[in-house]
Amino acid sequence: MSAAVQEGGHDRVLELGAIAALCVVASTRSSVSDLVGVLAIAAVTPALIRIDLVSRRLPNPLVGLAAAGLIVSTATRAVEEGAGSALEPLAWAAGWSLATFVMAIAGALGMGDVKLGAVLVAALTGVTGGAGAGAGAGAGAETGAEAGAGLGGGAGSAAAVESVVLFLSIAGLLGLAAVAGRTLLSRARRRSRAIDSDAGAGPAAPFQASIVAPPSLTPRAGIPFGPCLLVAFWTTLLLLGEG
Repeated sequence: MSAAVQEGGHDRVLELGAIAALCVVASTRSSVSDLVGVLAIAAVTPALIRIDLVSRRLPNPLVGLAAAGLIVSTATRAVEEGAGSALEPLAWAAGWSLATFVMAIAGALGMGDVKLGAVLVAALTGVTGGAGAGAGAGAGAETGAEAGAGLGGGAGSAAAVESVVLFLSIAGLLGLAAVAGRTLLSRARRRSRAIDSDAGAGPAAPFQASIVAPPSLTPRAGIPFGPCLLVAFWTTLLLLGEG
């Protein structure tokens, strides 16, 4: 068996293990109505991270699979809790799409980041908003049904805001770290080329070239922001999701 085949099999095992771990997180940190959407995100997370890191792409079929799971969860929530509870996550997703679409036109983000982020924001606000609404309704139950419902709605909206703020903060910090890493690596490569140019093709040239990252690891055009979004989503879900 060739080394390439062995490496490919090892990567598949790692991806399956990551999916299994994320499915456990999804099942313990989300409600039944949100579970399908979060499980769909878990199923595509490892592949999206790998592809975006290598080719700076977030394939539509994978993002579409996550979106399909979200649609199922949204429909379930609308049936179980009413249309209002299903509309708030969609409103958050629309807000994300509008803001980041402008950034994509300016070249700051890719359209794949816009679409993936909309799915993640909708799923996250659905989970955390539902958890906050349940806690608020329980706390206000003693004051009557109307007061309990009001407290539940307010707590749900506050929890959704908190989750979006945390999600954006984590994703932004990871994005800044990626930009800093890319900048440092680019400077190191330029410095190495300058040394090679000054030294000429001497005995040390192969060694100097070897300290530069191999082609498979060197950054291509753009910053892979998809992994930042996905890591931020799962981190926020762990911290603020239902438990």
